[in-house]
Amino acid sequence: MPLTRPTSLATALGARGRDDELSRARFAFDWNRQFELSLDPETARAYHDETLPEEGLKDAAFCSMCGPKFCSMNHSAKTQKFTEADAKAVLGQIGVTGAGA
Repeated sequence: MPLTRPTSLATALGARGRDDELSRARFAFDWNRQFELSLDPETARAYHDETLPEEGLKDAAFCSMCGPKFCSMNHSAKTQKFTEADAKAVLGQIGVTGAGA
């Protein structure tokens, strides 16, 4: 099988599945799973612990790069859970009424 694209080599070697699983762990803020899937788990854990050393932060829904207020993964997860009822409640709070509210 000729390898014509850079991703073909990674796919052929099984790296794609590992990378996809790491992405899912990252999106879920499963820090321990991210450490397990890292190429160097000990170093990954050490870097994390340098900036977020408390044990409770192993379950944090943010990292030290953006913090809790600016975490794009956190905002994406909240957006996916946002319902039409949530939208109507927000619109009601700011006084928007009408067919769409």
